[in-house]
Amino acid sequence: MYKGYIKNNFCEFCPNGQIVSQILKDNICACDYEDQGFGVDTDPNICKNCWQSNQIVDTHKCQSCGEGFIFSDSEKICICEKEALGYGIDIDPTKCKDCWKNNQKIVDHKCSECIDNYIWSTAENKCLCDETKGYGQDQDLTKCRICSQNNQEIVSNKCSDCKAGFVWSPSEKKCACDEINGYGWDIELQNCKNCWIVDQEILDHKCHSCNAEGFTFSSTFSLCVCDEFNGYGQDLNPSKCKLCKLDKQEIVNHKCSYCQLGYVWSPQDNKCICDESKGYVVDSDHLQCQDCWKDGYEIVSHKCSACQTVNILSTTLVQYLSINQDSFINFEVFLLFIQKILMRQYVKYQHFLKL
Repeated sequence: MYKGYIKNNFCEFCPNGQIVSQILKDNICACDYEDQGFGVDTDPNICKNCWQSNQIVDTHKCQSCGEGFIFSDSEKICICEKEALGYGIDIDPTKCKDCWKNNQKIVDHKCSECIDNYIWSTAENKCLCDETKGYGQDQDLTKCRICSQNNQEIVSNKCSDCKAGFVWSPSEKKCACDEINGYGWDIELQNCKNCWIVDQEILDHKCHSCNAEGFTFSSTFSLCVCDEFNGYGQDLNPSKCKLCKLDKQEIVNHKCSYCQLGYVWSPQDNKCICDESKGYVVDSDHLQCQDCWKDGYEIVSHKCSACQTVNILSTTLVQYLSINQDSFINFEVFLLFIQKILMRQYVKYQHFLKL
């Protein structure tokens, strides 16, 4: 082999056992046996064994390891001095960085792929907890763990307790609005708020105003219900309220209901009342309408009365005695008088039964 190089268009021999090597299209002299550690010394005319001086061969020259690096006698390369503490060669090969701090493995002395449960973030240029698998940083920020195991959600790559108004949702595996205590999602605020405080119900996990016709908020049930105070009851469609009196209905168990047997609609009272025209009046307990006629009573002052005939007899007797107090009572005549009264009451009762 011709051990020389071109200089000023003339061939010159390389000194001291060097050979010709073409680098970047420039003809320079380089040491033979580079694969055995030989390289050009600081004196360009001398080849030496770089490895024996804890140096590497770089661009045909003996080069000392840079700051933070040491020479690996076994591999004959420069490696990070603190590799045992987690430091590896960065993308810039002249620098060492803390791989472990960035949750990277050290592969071939270089910072490489992320360790288990981590994933590379191009935005932050480091490994972060793999949120796609439910991992977030623990409170001490030293490791990743599954946040849901502690009823926590992932916020900024960290496991975080649920905030006020939120509670852990096992089904959604995240913190959701605490609906049990009245919190629902507010679309405008993009946050959970207490719906009940502002007289709103929770519908489909959201705060919902009771502004539909006939509705009002019930603090008892924490729901939108029909405004019974103003005469609204539940329609056949349970999602709607209607003004019951428009259909001559009253509110029974929160629903619009037609008058039952024995009742009739009263426009004055806006409700169903006992139908006295058919013999019904309120019973003594004021709980329901009683059929007076069926029980053989008549209606007196809106009540069933069983004593009307007796009262007439008593009154008649008093009158008779007062009139005839100075004369001898003709009991035979008196009994005939009583018989007439009874017959008159009987005819009246029969008339009631035919109605």
